[in-house]
Parts: sequence; structure tokens; C-alpha cells
Amino acid sequence: MIFSILALWFCLVLTSCGTTGEAKSCVLDLNSRIECSPDQPKNASLCVSRGCCWKEFTGPAPSCFYPWNYPGYVAVKENSSVGSYSATLRRQKASYWPEDIAELVVSVRQECPYRLHVRITDASLPRFEVPFVVKNHSESISPDADFEWGVSSSPFALKMRRKRTGSVLVNTGIGPFLFANQFIQLSSQLPPSSIYGLGEVRDHLVRATNWTRYFLFARDHQPVENMNLYGVHPFFLVLEPDGSCFGMFLLNANAQEFLFQPGPTVTWRSIGGMIDLYVFTGPTPAMVVQQLQELVGFPAIPPYWSLGFHVCKYGYHNLSDVQTVVAEMQATGIPYDTQWIDLDYARDKLIFTVDPVRFAGLTAFAQRLHAEDMRLVVIIDPALGVIEDGSYEPYALAKQLGLLILNSTGDVLVGRVWPNRTAWLDFTNPLSPPYWQSMIAQFRALVPVDGLWIDMNEPSNFANGSLDGCPLSSVDVPPYAPGTARLFDFTLCMSAKQHLGAHYDLHSLYGYTEAMATYQALASVLATRPFVLSRSTFSGQGPFGAHWTGDNAATYHDLAVSIPEVLTFSLFGIPFVGPDICGYYSDRLDEPLCQRWQQVGAFYPFSRNHDCFACPRHDPAVFSRAMQESTRKAYLIRYSLLPYLSTLFHRANQTGETVARPLFVEFPNDPETHAIEAQFLWGSCLLISPALQENATTVVGYFPRRPWYDWYSGRVTVSGEWLTMDVPLDTIPLHLAGGCVVPSQLASVTTALSRKNPFTLLIALDADMQANGELFWDDGESLGVYAAKNYSLIHFTFQQDRFWSIPRNVDFNSPMPLTNVTVMGFSHPPPTQILLNDTLPLSFDFVRRIGVLYISVSGIDLRWPFTLAIL
Repeated sequence: MIFSILALWFCLVLTSCGTTGEAKSCVLDLNSRIECSPDQPKNASLCVSRGCCWKEFTGPAPSCFYPWNYPGYVAVKENSSVGSYSATLRRQKASYWPEDIAELVVSVRQECPYRLHVRITDASLPRFEVPFVVKNHSESISPDADFEWGVSSSPFALKMRRKRTGSVLVNTGIGPFLFANQFIQLSSQLPPSSIYGLGEVRDHLVRATNWTRYFLFARDHQPVENMNLYGVHPFFLVLEPDGSCFGMFLLNANAQEFLFQPGPTVTWRSIGGMIDLYVFTGPTPAMVVQQLQELVGFPAIPPYWSLGFHVCKYGYHNLSDVQTVVAEMQATGIPYDTQWIDLDYARDKLIFTVDPVRFAGLTAFAQRLHAEDMRLVVIIDPALGVIEDGSYEPYALAKQLGLLILNSTGDVLVGRVWPNRTAWLDFTNPLSPPYWQSMIAQFRALVPVDGLWIDMNEPSNFANGSLDGCPLSSVDVPPYAPGTARLFDFTLCMSAKQHLGAHYDLHSLYGYTEAMATYQALASVLATRPFVLSRSTFSGQGPFGAHWTGDNAATYHDLAVSIPEVLTFSLFGIPFVGPDICGYYSDRLDEPLCQRWQQVGAFYPFSRNHDCFACPRHDPAVFSRAMQESTRKAYLIRYSLLPYLSTLFHRANQTGETVARPLFVEFPNDPETHAIEAQFLWGSCLLISPALQENATTVVGYFPRRPWYDWYSGRVTVSGEWLTMDVPLDTIPLHLAGGCVVPSQLASVTTALSRKNPFTLLIALDADMQANGELFWDDGESLGVYAAKNYSLIHFTFQQDRFWSIPRNVDFNSPMPLTNVTVMGFSHPPPTQILLNDTLPLSFDFVRRIGVLYISVSGIDLRWPFTLAIL
């Protein structure tokens, strides 16, 4: 619905409404100040010369800020119809930014009942638009929506509100709208809320709004607070106190920042591209995350083996070192599927090569792993060693085909990474993916790797820009650069040339384009489900694999912040994520820290122990038997729950549900959950409450209002309360949620062996003696299983004293034996008989004091429907 925004509305949002005179226009309370420039000049005369107000203040609020009547754009040539609006925007008066754009075009479309799309760009000249990311573009207009929106013509502003509650979601009339060639600014009022998302940054799960600035620009930097890190995700969720939620996605790949101030208010700035804004109205957090993924793509289903435990280290000196790790890890009895090798394996650190001396026998080693139902993953970097004599085919062929990134003069840009002099493949060139696939195929013919780890793809460069430096152009040294470093520090010159344009625009998409090419190449070469782990990411990268959170440190702080890092990526639609367990950087072995980290690490969606070149090994095999046993205990639980975890990834792939889930996503109407970041869920059903503090003997956790059953005892615990729990050093608190049916298997030491074991069902009843669940099951590696319907999908329902197992699809032709069913929270009188399909009596055991019923059901195949009647 289009509605007029009256002048009275502007009076309500601007405290100086009704006053006259230049001084009066500067009468704004502190929290209503929109900073005049991100460089925050401390000189009053310079501030005033920009047409801004100066009122010195020593706190976080700006001293230099815009007056309420700062000139903006006026809408002319307006066209509106049901669900859409377009206009030309003309600048009233030039701003102080160079290359101000005087005339813009705007379009606003109500694309579906829960999505508004706003595009603003130059009316005369083309500007960079992010390619690839939007996979479900819509030109349609939805006549109906759960929101209302409208525009003001002079100055141009957009307002959007929720129909159901009247809550204002977007209000851009609170600050000036700026659009120069290298500076775009848009501010919006937000409702009282908690804010989540934006990345990649290290911070609390709830983003701060006390004049807090978040920089987004892909950069190779050890994770620390107040720093832009490896990936770029300009998406955030706004959760209101009543549990209603909406999201804003600003599809822009240039260096950018988000400034949140009390109110809250957000000011977004970018130094290129255009405004391509999507607003998702939810109204729940889960629906907002699903609506984002509906636009940018649902995540891939990982190969089943990759859900197991992974071990890696940078600094294996030779193949014998790796073989020793494998043997020692296997001797611990800890479930363990995949051994990784960092760049140590490569000759002179050149990708797609193998050192013929130190790693002789690597092919036979990979084959031996396969014979033992294990897997091998190695690293490849995007930087190609510059060897001009033609002896290094990957570089020679890429140069011959014109696939390398060029400098501003048209020559190959040369920097420095691990092989010394290096050049970078341009993955935006349409000839690069076929080249990349051929290199991967040749390499895999030499070493039959099962997955690829793509690192250093921000892209990282040990030289700043290039070995020849960068020209002092407006893109290499722009009028304003968000962040704490020059744009070309530790990466390429922004003036570098790629097939789709300047690196200035494409920089933060480099990891995305490499991940997409690598995933597609592996799918073709392997003809099975690819596994790709990427350090750099961009919005919509979930369809192309996994992410790890970079070069963290072996500290309790890094352990604690790993949980909000993982949960934030789940909100981005990249659920297959995890940090380096025990910390990448460590100068000593800290067994208690690593023991606690391995426990929570068993419940990261992606679970890998990894450390640095000069660091001592800290895989579990090097620690005491007690530490190994507690790690084994945690991973036996993980492996027993892999049928449930793989089902969660199925649901993520099909509907965009989160895997590792913040409590606020599952319980948005419970304000207690909104800031919880030390606990998390697997789906709806498993609550994980790890010990994250040094020398912890207890942990305090919150249990939202429903029954919760202790994993180890089956006892029901508190509901709607905080609880202090004992945490022995060998235990991580786990609880099953009432209302869930969770499929599991007897765990073994690899996923392949575990898959051969029979299934069990864990039924945790809610207060009404009901529970539901499902199991997705396929061969764990095939592509196209949905199109071919080559999978089984089983739905489970428990009501009062009856259980139904109903297959919805059973085209995966493999036995699915079920041996045991455990029912927790059974509060009816002790059963006298349990019948299978109303005829066959089954043996059972009922522990009345804790309400747990154990049923033996051997001989059942889950591919066929059955019922249990408890009499």
C-alpha cells in the first residue's frame, strides 16, 4: 500500500520542527544527531563549511552533525501503482563530497507479501551491481503484503511499517541521503530492538547500538574486536521486544560500514556501487533468515563424511608426521573421519603440486585412508607462483589464457604469498572455472583428495597492493575508506583489473567467486557431493560449502566468542561453520582449555582441530588419557546424533532453517533468550550449555518454557528458569527439548561405520504428551537426490500413548533397521503392554521415578510404516 508521509510526521521525528533559522536547525538531542562525516572533523570552521552543525561533545555522540533540514534529493517524474513506485531524484544542493551525483533513479517494489525491494542508482551512468548473489530475482509485484510503505517527495524519504502492530520498520527521513561517486549514505530509524547479524566481525551476538561502527571489507586479519575480517555480510535482523522480527539486506560489495546509535538508528555508508536494499518482514527470526535464503540461495547439503571430526595442522614436516597423527588418533578410539594437510605437502608451496621428497607416497596414503573409511582434504590457495620459464603449468596456462588479475597498466599484477612472487586467478573471467576444473582434475588424478580447503582468498597478499606498489588513484586512495587500514593493505591494489571490472568493486567477492568455481569443479570431477571450506565469504555463499572463522587463539575468550561467531553465520545462511578447535595460535599446550573446547567442538556444525606452523600439536592424541576419554565421550554423542544433524542440513537446504540455532530464533517471544550467546541449539531439539570459563565447575543456563530432559539421565529439568549445573571436566551439559523425536544411531569410529549401525529413536514428550520429528536419509554423497527422489524421509508422531512412523519417501533402497525407542517424560500409569502395529507384543522397561520408557523393537525397518500402542 502506498501512503503519503505528511509534514506532520517529519515534525514528530525531528525535535526542531516548527523552528526557523540556521541555528534552530541544529537543535537536536544527542541521540538524534547523524554525524556529518565519518572522518569526524574536530574543527568547528571545517564542520560549518560543510553545512553542518558544530556542538562539541566529549562522549561518543558526534560534535559535527547534520542539521535537520540538510538539503537532500527531491523526487520528480513520479510513477506509482499498487505495490510499486519509481521516480527521478534530483539533488537540491551539492554536498561536500566530490563527484556528487545530481540525478538518480529510484524504484520500490513490493515483490512478495514479506519483501520490499528498493533500488537507487545513477540516472545517467552505469554503476557496479553485485553479480551472482541473487539467485531468485523477481520482477513481479505482489498486490498484498503484511506491511505498508510510502514515500515523501521533498526531501525524498521512505517509510515502512508493519500492518499488524503499526511498528515503524524503516524511516529514512531522520537524516540526509547522500549519493556521490565514492560515498553513499542512508540513515534509518529502527524500532526498539535487539540487532543481530552483520559480518564478518567479532562481537557479541547482539550488536551494540552505543555509537558502534561495524566495518565490512574482506581482510586477512586475525579475529579481534573492532576489525573488519575475512568476509562481508551486509545483512542484519531487528528483533522487537514482542518477538516480531524483520531484516535488512544491503546488497553491496564495496567497502562499507554500519553505524548504530541509541534509538536505535542505523547509518549505512558505502564507497561504491548502488543502493540495492531488501527488507524482509518475517515476522519471526526464523522466517527472516528463510526469506534471505529464498533470495540468495539455500545452503548445500554437506557430504555425510564431512559431518565427522577433522584433524589438521600447519607444519607437518613430511608424510611420516601425518601418518603418525593418524595412527595416534586412531589409537585413542575417538571418532575421527578426515585428516587434513596444509600447504606443507606442496613443492615450494606451489598449489597443484606435491613435494616429491617430503610427501612421496601421498597417493598411497590417500588410498589407505579410503580403505579405512577415512578421507583426505588438502589446501589450495588462489595465488599462483610466478615462474616464467614455463615449468609450472598452472601459472603458464593461466597467463596464456589471460586469466590473471592485471594491474592498472594492463600487466599481470604480481604480489607475494607463500611461493614468493605470485599472481592471482580472476574467477570472474568465464574461462577461469573451466581452467580451475582442469587443474583440480589433474591434481586429483595424482592425489585422490576428497575435498578442498580454499584459504587466503580475501585475497591475501603479503605485499601491500603489489610488489610495485599501487598508483595514487581515487580508487586506491578514496576520499573515505571505512576501516582502520588502507584498502590495499595486505591485499591487491584496488585499481587492479578483473574481467567484470575494477578490484575496487569486486574485492570482497573474490572468496565467493573462488568458492563457486571450486564447488562446481569438484561436483564435476567427483560426481558426488562436494566439500569446500572457504575462509572468505559473501552473502549467499552457503550453496557453495563451509566456512571456518579463521586464525583464532588458544584462549578462553576465543572459546567463548566462537559460539556467537558460529550462530551469526547461521543467520547468514551459512550453517556449515566452526572455528579452529583449541585455537589456531598457541604457544603452549593447555589441556583443560582444549578439553573444554573439544567438548563444545563436538557440537559445532563443522568440527575441526587445527593449529599453526610453529605451535605444538594439540589434537587430542597428544593429551592425557582422561582428556582423550572426555573427548571420545563427546564425539560418540555427536556421531550417534549424525542422523539428526544430517536431517537438519536437509531442512536447511530445503527451507532455510538454521542448524546451530540461537535461542532467540526458537523462542523469540521469550525476552530472556534474546541476548543468550553461551548456549545454543541443534535445530529445535538439543540444547548445548558448555563450560566456557577457566576452572569452571558449574555453568548457568537458561531453559525456556517447555520440558527439558537431561541427556545423560533422561530426567526432566526446569522449565522457564535459569539453572546452575555442575560441569565435571569430562562432561558437557546437554538437554533434549520436550516435543521432539530425535533419530540416532549407535556411534562408531567413522561415519561410514556408524551408518551401518541400526537406528534408535529418542522421544522427548512435551507437557501434552506429544512429540514430532523426522529423519532424512540418503547415501550421504550423491548429487541430485531430490530430483531423483533417491532418499528416504520418515515422519514421526507421538500422541498420548500412541506412536506413528510414516515414510513420506522411501526411494533410497537401503535397509534402515530400528532396534530401540526411548520415551522420556511418560507420565501415564506404568504400561502393561506395548503392541507393534496393534498386534505384536514388544519387550520394554519402564523407570517410573524418572518417567523413562525403554522399548525394544528389533526387526523393524524404518522404510515401512509402523505404529506403537502403549497400553
